Amino acid sequence: MKKIRIITILFSVLVFMGCESSGMNNPPDYNETMDSNSTDDNISDENITIPEDEIKEEELNITTTNLRCYGIYDEKEYGFIDSRDLFISSSTDIILGGDWKDSDFEDTLTNYFTIKSINDEEVEYSDVNNLLLEYCKENINNNKYSNIRYVTSNSNDKYDYSIFNTEESQDITTNSNNILDYTKILRYAYAIDYLYNIDENRTYNNIQEEILLVDGNISEIYQTENNISDKYLYAVAIEVPEINDLDKEIIIVYRSRDDFDNSLSNEELENGYDFYKKVTDKYPSCVISDTKGCYNIVLTGDNMGALIAIDISHRSGELARVFYGLGDDLLISYKTEFDTYLRYNSSINFYTEEYERVDNTGTHFENIVKFSSLENEYNNSINGLIEEKLEPIYNGEDEEVTHIYISPDATIGAGLNKIVNIQEEVD
Repeated sequence: MKKIRIITILFSVLVFMGCESSGMNNPPDYNETMDSNSTDDNISDENITIPEDEIKEEELNITTTNLRCYGIYDEKEYGFIDSRDLFISSSTDIILGGDWKDSDFEDTLTNYFTIKSINDEEVEYSDVNNLLLEYCKENINNNKYSNIRYVTSNSNDKYDYSIFNTEESQDITTNSNNILDYTKILRYAYAIDYLYNIDENRTYNNIQEEILLVDGNISEIYQTENNISDKYLYAVAIEVPEINDLDKEIIIVYRSRDDFDNSLSNEELENGYDFYKKVTDKYPSCVISDTKGCYNIVLTGDNMGALIAIDISHRSGELARVFYGLGDDLLISYKTEFDTYLRYNSSINFYTEEYERVDNTGTHFENIVKFSSLENEYNNSINGLIEEKLEPIYNGEDEEVTHIYISPDATIGAGLNKIVNIQEEVD
């Protein structure tokens, strides 16, 4: 098998400013479907579908495609940036050879490309990821951009798709069994519950003592509170221990105001990001640092706090596992609308059926796991999810998951065990 020699890489850089000239002014089919079907009523499961794409029959049998690279402006240099100026895309003349999972491109969430050659030269599957990442770093000024990733597109250059090597493709599962470690998900939910009750003298149950506490206490490392009008932010960072199959992690928890009638402001998102930077400046993240002794960071929150966690996840590449995350209507002043087609691939949103705030607040770009509805009423939704769904799973009872929408580009870790390709109701 021949080694690759790249003599010249010709590229053109397209900066996404939300303008029509970028050719990327529409979100993926999944999001179009959600938008077109959204009303004041609950979004039904039938609405989470992907319409047929209007690609001509003669364009279907595609075995080669181009590499596309994305990067995110490094906020350390530029400060907090509006999403319209956040992303950069670079289309290269590197030709990828391989196979599409679905050659008709009807499903933009579950389709992906398995790479076997670059510029007509075969490649070892073990080299592919590093090679593509290096190509993208060469195309995009690596000193100014972070969270660099690569994708490919269809013949119309209309939608972006994940790229996998042959070994990864073989590992992709459409079986929902054991794809999630619900003990880790429970730990993140407990962290939110702690933030809600942070000023109260409280006791902890046996499960919390096992998976959340350090020497019998919450190991809190950073806390901030800001109650000034629209800049309200309440956040905490806690360190959780390595125990059994659980990793040592720093969990950053966001709780925002309870006013769901007004959208999140740039100031609220910026404050949330500033808190994240303060924590990671002291405790370097393994996602963005090669420093020995770096930390596994996980972002979480519920409702409005979940939106803040998701936004930071997309900017930084950190993993976010959130609960009852609301839709993008509450980002109206900031309004990502995804000028690019990059999904929130580092985020998973967990919630229960019949929780209207989630479905009635706009489009969802993140991965989703939905449980059956709660039987009892609770002061807040996170308590119900813990008591009726997550703790019973921990105690050996069956999962009450009804729907899973996780695309293969979802980042493994923080409770996601495998590369998953599921967009359906679970039996």
